[in-house]
Amino acid sequence: MTTLTFVVGMLPLALGTGPGAEERKAVAVVVIGGQTLSLMLTLIITPVLYSLLDDLSLYLQALLKKRKPGADPSPAATASTEFAR
Repeated sequence: MTTLTFVVGMLPLALGTGPGAEERKAVAVVVIGGQTLSLMLTLIITPVLYSLLDDLSLYLQALLKKRKPGADPSPAATASTEFAR
């Protein structure tokens, strides 16, 4: 909400005309872009990455629980047991 208010407050500077408007317009556009990017990073990207990493950790925990303790699933271990028969 604060970012939206800030961006709306900067719109007159970004859209203004008159003497010195070029400098104020450039600063306003940069500030609006920075605030919008910060909002996206904070409210969208960070929670999505957290959720993906949480899902990955749950998946890896499930994989580790499936493995039998002491079992060696490497191809060399399985090949050596086949020849021993």
